[in-house]
Amino acid sequence: MFGADTKLDLKIWHGFNTVLLLSLLTFAAGTLLYFVNKPGLSKSRWIHRFKNLAPEFIMQRITAGIFRFSEWYTGTFHNGYLRSYHLKIILFAEALLAYKLWLSGPIDINFYNLAMLSVYEVAIVAILIGALAMMITTKSRLTAVVSMSIIGYCICLMFVFYSAPDPMTQFTIDTLTTVLFVLVLYKLPRF
Repeated sequence: MFGADTKLDLKIWHGFNTVLLLSLLTFAAGTLLYFVNKPGLSKSRWIHRFKNLAPEFIMQRITAGIFRFSEWYTGTFHNGYLRSYHLKIILFAEALLAYKLWLSGPIDINFYNLAMLSVYEVAIVAILIGALAMMITTKSRLTAVVSMSIIGYCICLMFVFYSAPDPMTQFTIDTLTTVLFVLVLYKLPRF
């Protein structure tokens, strides 16, 4: 920590110096205080008035605050619904993306170089956003599965519009996933 070699003298006896004198004075004051200060009920009551300053009391208050915060955090963020967890993860990821975009400066998009949107593309994106909103807000599992399949089919149609490779595979996988989810949900208990 000092940044250089330090000389350390270890001895059993350093002689009569200031450190020894202060140690003897502290020992004598503690012994005198022990014999003079007899315990009593009035002294105990007087000291009890300062219990709020005691380290034990302060630690108990801090611990109680930590428990209150833990109960609030668990009740708020860990409610047992998977869609709630997904929503929080997506919102956090979006917030990080927005923060990074904000740090990188202004975003310059040249709209003249972009292709014009067709009515079909706008309609598919509107359906996709509506199905996404329904999926994360519904309380019914079956509605969430159907909304998820609608989202998958909208993405498949985007594949078709933009000539992506093999959109029929995506259609097939999305259909099979929906059927499997419905079969699984049929066997699950109500909770």
